[in-house]
Amino acid sequence: MKILMKKLKFLLIFNLILFISCVNKSNGNKLVFKLNIGSEPATLDSQLINDTVGSGIVSQMFLGILDGDPRTGGYRPGLAKSWDISDNGLVYTFHLRDNLVWSDGVA
Repeated sequence: MKILMKKLKFLLIFNLILFISCVNKSNGNKLVFKLNIGSEPATLDSQLINDTVGSGIVSQMFLGILDGDPRTGGYRPGLAKSWDISDNGLVYTFHLRDNLVWSDGVA
């Protein structure tokens, strides 16, 4: 009977330690974005990307001038609030939103 009690105590303590070690750490009020990808991107420099993994990550990091509209297949405003196309289709003029800043916060 004593051996059985020792085994039960051991199992209880073992399971308790196992359970405590599986608890997530608190991040406080920080927002954390986790993305599961199949492989490492070659680069995160948006000018040097030539693979789909890096392209997918960078598209999540930066907003473009225009954004694709999945419902219509056309475009919708991103950083641009509107845009004009010349009559010959060679000149595109983008009117940017007034509240835009660089990544360092400078307007």
